Amino acid sequence: MNFEGKFYRVKNFRLTVPPPAKPVRVVLAALGPEMLELAGEIADGVVLNWIPPETVPASIGHLESGARKAGRSLADFEIASFIRTCVTDDPTAARETLARDITGYATVDAYASFFRTAGFGDEVDALNAAWRAGDRSGAVKQVSPRFLEGLGVVGPEAFCRERIAEFTRAGLTQPVIVPFAPGGGDAARLSSGHSARSRERLGPAPRPRRHPGAPSVHSPAPQGPSRHRRKAAHRSRLRSGAPSPGSRGSAGRDGLEGSGRCVREVRHPDGDDVGRAPVGHRSGSGRSRRVAPRTST
Repeated sequence: MNFEGKFYRVKNFRLTVPPPAKPVRVVLAALGPEMLELAGEIADGVVLNWIPPETVPASIGHLESGARKAGRSLADFEIASFIRTCVTDDPTAARETLARDITGYATVDAYASFFRTAGFGDEVDALNAAWRAGDRSGAVKQVSPRFLEGLGVVGPEAFCRERIAEFTRAGLTQPVIVPFAPGGGDAARLSSGHSARSRERLGPAPRPRRHPGAPSVHSPAPQGPSRHRRKAAHRSRLRSGAPSPGSRGSAGRDGLEGSGRCVREVRHPDGDDVGRAPVGHRSGSGRSRRVAPRTST
């Protein structure tokens, strides 16, 4: 494939695998009117984010405007949206977590503008004023209950099911549930409740058996000398002129000065060494050959 575009050029491109039987669907993420219209014009679907169900019809209107430009409809168009959801009987901690998440988005210009068009202008303005003043906790407190209820789904199971169904009735073809859990009370309560029920059913957990001579799992592993102590000892030996085990000296393997390699003991082969060498390589021969043991006459 060859392509000459305004920004990109492709020459002699070829897939390494067979192309899919059907064209790959292209889905765009969109918030504002222009991006929504572009998605309706050229894409096969759209992904919305942080949107209350009451605002979904307005977004669909922009998608329809873009589709009309391309002379098509939204009959097979995918309309998805992320929905932050926490199923809980104690929603207080979950709402605090959701409020912090909303604050992080509301301080970004694009999302702040989008939240204003969704009807949360007063909250966004107060939140950003506190944020600019350096009052982070005060900014989180500006997320009102209606702001929370509009952008998230928090509560018992039956309430969450009904609220998510409202998104579908508003026009979503694919609600994308994004589950979250509060970082405090709920998580600890659920964990402790699960542990208590498990102990009730199974009884106390048996203690692991350990060999009497084995060290305790909490005992620190034996440590050798630290890297800094080893370096200090090495420097001390260098200053005193004593050779360091395995250190590089001025003499080479053959004892000659200047090679800078480790000095090792030279041992000349004896008569038995040849007999002990089963297979070896002769330097420069490029192949292996068996060395026959030498027999004495």
